[in-house]
Amino acid sequence: MQNKIEPVLRMDDIVEIFRVSVPTVRRWLQKARQDKNGFPMPIRTPGRVLLWNKDEIETFLITQSQPANLPEIESPDKRLKRHKDAMRILEVEHGVKVKPRTGKEVVQ
Repeated sequence: MQNKIEPVLRMDDIVEIFRVSVPTVRRWLQKARQDKNGFPMPIRTPGRVLLWNKDEIETFLITQSQPANLPEIESPDKRLKRHKDAMRILEVEHGVKVKPRTGKEVVQ
């Protein structure tokens, strides 16, 4: 019978994957011990090296990347069109001419 060796990640791998610092990962671990925030707990080796199961980290990434109920972000094109519409309304309906880049009223 062969023992299956599971792939593991070291602290520097975790820091690179999540793009955070080592102290941030340590805070996550401390919080995970206190209130079970879902961050995977590492395996401690006799040499005090922290190793994470790669599958647990991948599962955590997938669960954390689920879209939350965030407001829809307006596309730049849509925002520009809305801005141009507002400028046109100011000019046509109110007789106010505005400089496009500065937003300052043009005095005539």
